[in-house]
Amino acid sequence: MSDLAAWERIRRYAVPASMIAACAEARERGDWRAACAAARYDIAFDALDDDLAGEAEKAAADLAPDLLRWHLPRILDGYHTLVRDRRYALIPDEPSGVFLTVQTARSRLGSQRLTLAASRSCDGCLPVPAHQWSATGDHLGVPGNDRLRVQNAPTLAAAFGEAGLVVTDDPEEHWPRYENGPVMSAVDPVRLARDVRWLSSRCDSTTWALWVDAWWFLRLDVTDARIGVSWQSCGLGRNPPERLLPRLEPDQFRYSLDHDLIARGLLTPDDLHPLARDIPSTSGPAVRVVEAAPADTVRVPCQEGDHEVGVRLGCLELCAHTPAEQQRERTLRALRGEVTGCFALDQAWSDGAHDLLPPELQRHRDDLWQRMIHGGTGVVLSLLDEGLDPQLKDPHGRTLLHWIVAFDPAMLLPRLIAAGLDVNARDRDGNTPLHYAVDNRGPAALLVALAEAGADPDAVNSEEMSPRDHLATLGDAELENSIDRF
Repeated sequence: MSDLAAWERIRRYAVPASMIAACAEARERGDWRAACAAARYDIAFDALDDDLAGEAEKAAADLAPDLLRWHLPRILDGYHTLVRDRRYALIPDEPSGVFLTVQTARSRLGSQRLTLAASRSCDGCLPVPAHQWSATGDHLGVPGNDRLRVQNAPTLAAAFGEAGLVVTDDPEEHWPRYENGPVMSAVDPVRLARDVRWLSSRCDSTTWALWVDAWWFLRLDVTDARIGVSWQSCGLGRNPPERLLPRLEPDQFRYSLDHDLIARGLLTPDDLHPLARDIPSTSGPAVRVVEAAPADTVRVPCQEGDHEVGVRLGCLELCAHTPAEQQRERTLRALRGEVTGCFALDQAWSDGAHDLLPPELQRHRDDLWQRMIHGGTGVVLSLLDEGLDPQLKDPHGRTLLHWIVAFDPAMLLPRLIAAGLDVNARDRDGNTPLHYAVDNRGPAALLVALAEAGADPDAVNSEEMSPRDHLATLGDAELENSIDRF
């Protein structure tokens, strides 16, 4: 259920209704570039040779970039960003000699923009079947009766057998170690069998490796008659041949999350992307992926009884207290005096003490951060124009400057500095924005810009590590060269 709660949030924020509508409108007029812009993709066709770029342009006509964003695996860490540093190959229904590729950010807190390119080969990429990215595909989901039969199997090996795969090793030797593990228990053998056979018919490979840890993988051998599966371990040495097998990741073949969300009452079919085919929508092309509006007032106990506190765009309004009372309490707080009631709430809000806030205010702040992280620089700038408090902190005490690596620094950094944000502000672990820019492999230009704005490269966090110390351990020549500018 914890995973489902995370995916309900992902469905609410990661691909909002406004993005889906803009992409659909662009596709209807045949403008795939506008659809990519709406879905926050950067197009990197300029670096391709002319012939490949021309073929990529044709292939992109079928791309539904918002549908791919809907299906891509996520990190279930509270912010639910895309799995970092992955390159996907979009496998078309009909072989065409060109594969569109999509690259995610290098870090989990990096920009949620995706980069679209193309290649003659899908080597080194994770393959994505057409039903997860094509606007024209008709690949359907797993029938419910097949899923129930497989899920009710007594063992993992038996579940794979129920799905029609043939276990070719000793199920008593290696299978038990993954019997109840969270990685393999989430894999749908029916979906895996269906998609691997589909991929084998369109890619130059009939053998695949589904990696579950650094050393063990499930080998899948596809023939006309069957799909054989067996546990294999990776050999030692610098370049073991097992590493060269076409790679698959377990999070690409999970049981249908949308099915489970609907079954648990967390979503309805009308909340799904209209092109998502695992669960049929009951409303045709309409889509209702809407964000729940958080409460704009909350009642809190104060000295004179319950008071109403207003909240909008991260700004608290202590409605029951005069400006003079608020100034008196701010002075008391500055002198380290004890504050209570509405003023204790205001202090917890300002300090980023998420756990001390009532649930309504937690939801309000979570809503803002989710909208900004998944909406990108444009959404942040719009919210600031509407009155967003630029000093807003996330549950870890991080400011927008800590998150600058997730946005366009050239557009946002000057705005935040002008708003008075402290470039050396510390989160709960003592990390500054420069710590995050280094740890999340922000571009050298960002590191230099922060340093020029006054960021201290030698500020140490709770682990006695400075940004300069972290930079020296990354092994990134471009970033290491930027240290000379500090």
